[in-house]
Amino acid sequence: MAKFDDRLINGNQGAVLYLSRPANKTLSIRNATGTIEASSGSAALVVNLASYEKNLDELLQAAVALAQQALDRWAIHGNMSRVLDPSEDRHILWWSDSSVGRSCRMHTSYGLTMTLSAEAQVQDSNGNIRPSLPPSPPAWHLSFRYFRLAQSTTDMVDAFRNYYLALEAILSTIEPPPLRADGRPAGKEKDWLDAAFRAAAKLVNFADYAPPNTPNPDKFVRSDIYANARTLTFHAKAGALVMLPHEHQTRQRLRTSVKRLRQLYLDLTQASLGFRHIGGGGLTTSGFEMLASTYEGHAHLYVSSQPVQERRPGEPVTPDDLLAIPMFRSADQSDDTHVTFSGKIPLKDTSTRVRQFGVADQANTLIYEDLGATLDLEGFAHAEVVFDFRHDGASGTGIRHHS
Repeated sequence: MAKFDDRLINGNQGAVLYLSRPANKTLSIRNATGTIEASSGSAALVVNLASYEKNLDELLQAAVALAQQALDRWAIHGNMSRVLDPSEDRHILWWSDSSVGRSCRMHTSYGLTMTLSAEAQVQDSNGNIRPSLPPSPPAWHLSFRYFRLAQSTTDMVDAFRNYYLALEAILSTIEPPPLRADGRPAGKEKDWLDAAFRAAAKLVNFADYAPPNTPNPDKFVRSDIYANARTLTFHAKAGALVMLPHEHQTRQRLRTSVKRLRQLYLDLTQASLGFRHIGGGGLTTSGFEMLASTYEGHAHLYVSSQPVQERRPGEPVTPDDLLAIPMFRSADQSDDTHVTFSGKIPLKDTSTRVRQFGVADQANTLIYEDLGATLDLEGFAHAEVVFDFRHDGASGTGIRHHS
């Protein structure tokens, strides 16, 4: 029977999702929606769904929703507190199809990035190169703490909240708010925010952060950041419209606001504090396409029943039982920020087992993913491997994945 380690894959549809760190207890929850199981020492959650979703995107979202609620309940009961890794990065899905039979998809995401920088040389009158001094780090500002935390999180709501607090901190330096003797605000938040945005407009051009030809771009940016996003992420009244952390719809809604907020904060900070954010030149869209295409025709996907072993960090040992799989580009899943390759696993019998999969060429394993346990595909008629290459620009949001 199909299983992942010792946990059965017995639903019509389901998923294996991954925690940010292994579970410390073996736990399970069963309800009308499905069953979710955590195993002590394993970062994998096995989700068997009772429902039947229309497509794989809805299947993944349903599995994530069930997993998030289970994690909430385990935390409030004092069993364990864990968070999911971004589900788009790594997951396994399975489903049943009347025409194909039982099918499985192993998916992982890999970021491609390239940072470019330029250095100018200064020569004296004799042609001797003058050594350049490293730029002095800026004096510490409390907004830097929030910026660093926003860069480090994997959740879009956490990122937005910290970027907003970073913006609020730098705006209060540009336009200090009136305060009481005890340090509490002396006026209305709205009045100070109006004044702060007017002062900020003298340092940056708000049209740079709004869609082209937007009338009153300063009002648009403020409305987008404050009314449309800040209010929904800083409040959680029951029954009210909110943006719940670690939700697919939340990530989709906040993506543009987070990018806009991050860039506005950086521009205002550099203009007001007099320093330069060194980010380097990012990988262009055409450069990303060229880099991703180098794998096409020169590499193949593979699966193996052996766990990943490394000679040294980042240098895997090619498994003895490597099964090469032709790699094809998925045109309907590729765009300017993603290039997706997939391949079908030849299921010659009912005992195919997979522990790792990846991308390899004639000589080396190039990219690899360890499932954390053995996936037994007994009874499956169809299985595929999917690698999603992401365009991770040098000036991203700092969040691991947001698609």
